[in-house]
Amino acid sequence: MVSDIDCVLVGPSGLFVFEVKHHRGLIFHRNGIWAQIKAGRGGSPYAGHLGDPSGQLSRNIRYLKDRLERAGLNTPWIQGAIVFTNPRSVLDIDGLRRIKAITPKNLHQIISTRRTLSAEQTHLINACLSTSQK
Repeated sequence: MVSDIDCVLVGPSGLFVFEVKHHRGLIFHRNGIWAQIKAGRGGSPYAGHLGDPSGQLSRNIRYLKDRLERAGLNTPWIQGAIVFTNPRSVLDIDGLRRIKAITPKNLHQIISTRRTLSAEQTHLINACLSTSQK
């Protein structure tokens, strides 16, 4: 099942899908497990619910890839990233493959200045994704 896709960016630098989270505290990933440790009102640490943002993002990328292929488009590489927007989050991420976990200030690491899509490819992908799907 595909959940809401938070952000899709299509341009000369490529096709990107972002899952946006606003969790605070220590966010870490090891061996496929996500965890969050945050401080309570009294300052004592406790575990918060984080779910599986990388699984959610992977499903969304697969959905977009399938949708573009059904439209007859050559599917470019789709770069996925989980963007933790809360300034009070600290990331300790290890073991993610193909997907990145970053903060907004590190978006430049994902979006390069290298051109990977032509103007025509960008237009076709945007047109495909702009039409509603039932």
